[in-house]
Amino acid sequence: LGLVAAMAGAAAAGWLAPVAGDAARYFSPLPDNVTARENIIRGGVELLERLTRSGKYDRIIVVGHSLGSAIGLDIINMAFGTISPDRW
Repeated sequence: LGLVAAMAGAAAAGWLAPVAGDAARYFSPLPDNVTARENIIRGGVELLERLTRSGKYDRIIVVGHSLGSAIGLDIINMAFGTISPDRW
């Protein structure tokens, strides 16, 4: 039973640690992380700007889960301040 628990723990650590690490890195105020977060947000804002400028869509839905929902909210927050109100 101990061996099975150890194997299950090792397997879970193999997929859980990188995901938890990504969230910790995204929200960490360390300089390297801030730069990476700004690049991610800038890319999302640029995408939303291109989509709104195209005029092809009546609505744009941003979907995310877990860390993706936090990133999506950051992108929408930033885009709301940069995209003109008549485009929304």
